Amino acid sequence: MKKQINKNYLWSKLFVDFLHQCGVKEVCISPGSRNTPLIISFSENTKIKKHVLVDERSSGFFALGLAKASGNPVAIVTTSGTAVAELYPAIIEAYFQKVPLIICTADRPHYLRNSGANQTINQENIYKNHIRFFADLGLPEIKLNNFLILKKTLEKAFHIIHSEYIGPIHFNLPFEKPFEPSNFTDSIDVRVLNKINFEFSKPLSFPQQIISRTSTKVFKIISGAKRILILSGENFDKEEKLFLSKIAAHLSSPIIAGILSSVRLQNKSNIIRNAASFLRSSQIKNLIEPDLIIQFGYAPTSNNILDFFANSSAKKIAVNIFNEKYDPSLTTNVSLKTSAKEFYSQIKIKTAPRKDDVYLKLLKNIDAQAEIMKKNFIKLHSTLFEWKVYSSLLSNILPSSNLMLSNSLPVRDFDFITSIKKNINVFSNRGASGIDGIISTTAGIFQATNKRTFLAIGDLAFYYDINSLWLLKRYKIPLTIILINNNGGGIFELLPIANENVEFQKYFKTPVNINFKKLVEAFDGNYYSVSSSSEFNEIFKKISGSKNFSVIEVKVNSIKSKNSRIEFWKLLEKNIQV
Repeated sequence: MKKQINKNYLWSKLFVDFLHQCGVKEVCISPGSRNTPLIISFSENTKIKKHVLVDERSSGFFALGLAKASGNPVAIVTTSGTAVAELYPAIIEAYFQKVPLIICTADRPHYLRNSGANQTINQENIYKNHIRFFADLGLPEIKLNNFLILKKTLEKAFHIIHSEYIGPIHFNLPFEKPFEPSNFTDSIDVRVLNKINFEFSKPLSFPQQIISRTSTKVFKIISGAKRILILSGENFDKEEKLFLSKIAAHLSSPIIAGILSSVRLQNKSNIIRNAASFLRSSQIKNLIEPDLIIQFGYAPTSNNILDFFANSSAKKIAVNIFNEKYDPSLTTNVSLKTSAKEFYSQIKIKTAPRKDDVYLKLLKNIDAQAEIMKKNFIKLHSTLFEWKVYSSLLSNILPSSNLMLSNSLPVRDFDFITSIKKNINVFSNRGASGIDGIISTTAGIFQATNKRTFLAIGDLAFYYDINSLWLLKRYKIPLTIILINNNGGGIFELLPIANENVEFQKYFKTPVNINFKKLVEAFDGNYYSVSSSSEFNEIFKKISGSKNFSVIEVKVNSIKSKNSRIEFWKLLEKNIQV
């Protein structure tokens, strides 16, 4: 018995159902014609939540936020042509952050390449430098073997991202017209169709991640070190913070925890929160020189901490489950493929616990002094610059909220000033550290968690992602956005180029002079402009229950902000007693 079918639709339906079996619970779809079979198949799968976004670049970053916050793979669907290229920035970020995005790009048949056919580009492994797996699935053919090859290819891809190679994978799916299910292309024997459905319905199993045990040599290094310093950059797994704290307690060691480390916000006595400031001092760097540095997770955000690490003569051990150094200085001695949990299980057996470590007390004393000076400086400072705004935000933010930090100055400023001990979830796109897609990513984080979500962002990064305001409106995403407007690239004020004989404003600062109020209101957002801390606090509380997104714009003078930072760093270096 034969059944009439559309081969593109059958191929796509089996593909989509298999993605769901592999853990895909959400998909971001951008409309198009060539991706019609995929769109219809996703729309019919009631177990996958659909997000429709017109702009592919915004869609990519929105998916990134969903996957970052949920930990689940998220699919992205585009049509052919330049729509495919629009996803690349988000894919690069996902690659470096090890975020599982499933890229599904529709394509013209291969024979149309270089023929002048409209909307046809070479999509063959287009993301090859930043992808964990690629497969061109070929034109659908109604043969059992072709479907078995399709399933085997999909299984291979998901085996890869369920092991140590977590990150984006790319399926390119060419289709010939017609695309719609009602336009039949072939007839298929029902017995063959049943066999195909049976093969695709078989339960799946994926390998557990292999975690290596730590070598005896490493524990000899640890046992022989008197001054042990722990660095915690951005963590891969927030549950790891418990074991990082246990390791530090066992070794009686200080933890220098970056703002993107989940350790930073814990109420633990051995956490050092002001290293980004006091490590500007050569005297302090010499005083606290360790014998051993153990780094967990990514490299720190702060350049001062990175410089300290690079120039230290200490032995250096990198610990993460991916066996990667995350060391721009290339000075790490040993790299361990293990988790903090496994590391702790070994260290408590193979090394003796330490108590009342003099080195820990030294860093805690320096950190406490820096904390007092920082609080007094921010409190007494007359100008409303970034640190005062961010301090107000941190004071008002409720536990369990999400906080997204944009790149350039915001993430660095928060690294300087954050000392709160609240259970908030901090995010940032620090994989490649671009300023594109920040609002879209934050929107995805909210959608994945449904928790109060805040974003600290500069005017240029806001400008880069204006299209995302549409998705905030469409999906009624109530982000609270703190927009620091220093009218251009304020971070360049802090770089050596600011002192060179060049047209700084024209080539580097690049003021954009945008009326953000009109932009926000055009997308039905709430807009507020503040000029004092008290006004900020008042507005912040006012919008706490808003169902629309809100933007609080704070206009700052980048030169005055630069001078304020320099003033504080000089004050700190001059007055810390060591």
